[in-house]
Amino acid sequence: MFDVLIIGAGPAGIYAATYAGLKKLKVLVIEASSEIGGQPIYLYGHKKIFDFPGHLETNGVQLIKNLLNQQVHLKEYISYQLNTRLISYQRLKSGNFVAQLSSHSINCKAILIATGNGGYEPIELDPSLIKDEQAKKKIHYFVKDFSNYKNQNVVILGGGDAAVEWTTQIAASNLPKSLTIIHRKPTYRANQHYVDSLNQMTKIKQILNVQVTAILNGLIKFKDNDTNHEDRIGFDTLVVQYGLKSLTNRASEWVNLKKQGASIVVDRKQETSDADVYAIGLSANYPERSNLMITAMAEATIAIKAISRKIHPYTAVDYIDPTIK
Repeated sequence: MFDVLIIGAGPAGIYAATYAGLKKLKVLVIEASSEIGGQPIYLYGHKKIFDFPGHLETNGVQLIKNLLNQQVHLKEYISYQLNTRLISYQRLKSGNFVAQLSSHSINCKAILIATGNGGYEPIELDPSLIKDEQAKKKIHYFVKDFSNYKNQNVVILGGGDAAVEWTTQIAASNLPKSLTIIHRKPTYRANQHYVDSLNQMTKIKQILNVQVTAILNGLIKFKDNDTNHEDRIGFDTLVVQYGLKSLTNRASEWVNLKKQGASIVVDRKQETSDADVYAIGLSANYPERSNLMITAMAEATIAIKAISRKIHPYTAVDYIDPTIK
């Protein structure tokens, strides 16, 4: 039995789990994708964030890393399960819920929806292009830590904003041994500002208007779209940036709750029209809501505090000091 089932492992869901752990609530966080972090990881992993309290600047990767580090000492209360979705839930006579997940069912006392704009997953390479198992180990769809590229021959596939911006940022780190971007069109689809920055960096090799034909262990084969001339380039790390696709099954689509547009109407406790079901972050809707991460985290504390009061009505303190056993 879990005290709280949290749906979504973005910043709001992560911090909700931390705050629940501080109150000694047993929590399961489920995430539809294979990554913890949500939009900060997918959309601006290494892009600078200037409006998060206590930081002159940070980025999505560092922000999520700090949020997860904050709950390391609360592991006995917090569990994560990736590649998992909530299919349905049903209230039992006891007042608790049985939640049917994509892999199994669990019992819980409260449900907290923190799905934001829904999950994302990368658009992957055509599997037929990958010619051996060793090549798969060198293919990545997310940029996490630039230090992984130190003294590496790095190749980036793609021509949109993410591909072009990541290429310039990785180049600016001066870590790779070599850096190449390959795009199937003669021109990029990215913002011109990003393209201009890319063109100013002579250390970046640009291969345009080609079609990738095969990926082997450490070797990419491609041919020119106009001449059909075939060529190849070696690599140690291949970063694929073909974009993201939204995962369907957002909470607002399958939960029988009062909604306004695509978000769920909540009260001052973040509770929805169904008792003991809460929503925070971009999943939630109330007048004049500000769409900021810090807003979502404040909502997490409000919701968890309300849940805790129901589960532990006689607890006097606001939260439990985790260092005191």
